[in-house]
Amino acid sequence: RTASLALLRGFVSAELKLQARDAVRYVLRTAVEKPHEIDACFKRLGDAGKLNAALASYVDELLRQQVHLRERDSGSLLSKVLTIIKDRIDAEKRADDSDELRTLAEAIRIQDPRQRRKYLQTALAASLDFAQRFEAYMHDAATYVDQNPVSAHLDADAIRDVNILVAEIRAKMPV
Repeated sequence: RTASLALLRGFVSAELKLQARDAVRYVLRTAVEKPHEIDACFKRLGDAGKLNAALASYVDELLRQQVHLRERDSGSLLSKVLTIIKDRIDAEKRADDSDELRTLAEAIRIQDPRQRRKYLQTALAASLDFAQRFEAYMHDAATYVDQNPVSAHLDADAIRDVNILVAEIRAKMPV
């Protein structure tokens, strides 16, 4: 019985590692071939339950191997990419149930004003409850960037633009 349990644990561990490896390959392939779809890539992985501890552990293991292989050069491209993936996994876990954050991130990513408006109209039309929550979320986000110094990584103008668009779209929707 103990041998069977050990065999089963080994199988599950190997299976999780294979799934994590496939997820890393998927992210890397998306980043190289279709970088504009990286947010959707992470969303699909999250929706499939693949942004998990096994993936984080696998990426940590790859980072340790990379550092060991290049002790003098831990700043290699692969190390940087793996660090980005790990950071994104952590961020996705923290924002796991935040449709508002995902919607804002996607809206900011869309540069064309007409496409951004269309995206937001579709997102807000999906649910009146979500539209109300997102409008409040955007109001808070715009207030925050107006009252606080923002990071160079944060596009304050895009947040303000999205806030204005959301207010315009919501004004035409039922209360």
